[in-house]
Amino acid sequence: HRYSDVSHFILSHKKELKLIVIIHDPSHCQFNSWERNIADKISCWCTQYTKQKINDSHDKLFFMRLPFHNAQFYLDEENIQIKNKDDHIKTEKYIVSIGNAHRDYNTLIKALKNINIKCYIITTNNEITTSNPNIIIKSINQQLVKKYIKYSLFGIIPITQTKTYQAHGVTVACELSALKKPFIISEDCGINDYLMNETFGLSYKERNVVDLTNKIKYLLDENNLKIYKNKIEDFYKKNPDYLSITDFINTFNEKCKEQKKTNWSNSY
Repeated sequence: HRYSDVSHFILSHKKELKLIVIIHDPSHCQFNSWERNIADKISCWCTQYTKQKINDSHDKLFFMRLPFHNAQFYLDEENIQIKNKDDHIKTEKYIVSIGNAHRDYNTLIKALKNINIKCYIITTNNEITTSNPNIIIKSINQQLVKKYIKYSLFGIIPITQTKTYQAHGVTVACELSALKKPFIISEDCGINDYLMNETFGLSYKERNVVDLTNKIKYLLDENNLKIYKNKIEDFYKKNPDYLSITDFINTFNEKCKEQKKTNWSNSY
């Protein structure tokens, strides 16, 4: 088991280490007892939603927001080429919806029924079907996904609620944000705080076809879409390093200097 392997490795080198910090992603598993025992601090990247669900006040925990943009989300125009069969997206007018876990594509398909716009649903879910010719369901590699995002008008992340604390849709939200594309997500889901008070997009009531239809039509209006694109541009101009990896490291270092701080769980 990977935890026992990591635990054994750390224990065997403990005398050589001055500080043991575990950078943890809570969206996949709970904090383990061996982590609590071995680590001096557990640094946890998560959304506000996830933090509230975890509700863990262990004094070793240090919560921080997930980074908005990361080097892996930036496009490398020289190395990533659109295949000939996908070259048409450069001139098309379309929206995108991406992902697999806890996606409510049925509501999205119904919402698009009376809207004249092409939509690429990029997923590996083979059970999704539609007779709407404007909806194209594709399964493509991650590098090409970025191209489809780049040339799109905006994105839709239709998340269904779960009883877990997981923040489904985080990767897609990061990709859309990094490429400065507005997006629409369902209300009160794990990535709702990524909207930054509607700076990056809109939310709709979960499973509500009419509400989602109205939000899509709203962003399809050129003036409204331009407003949101300008909001995103202004946000990044004012916050060039907002929630980047560098910002995370600097903030973490500042917290480490606060030796008298006893409750790290409030550092979010």
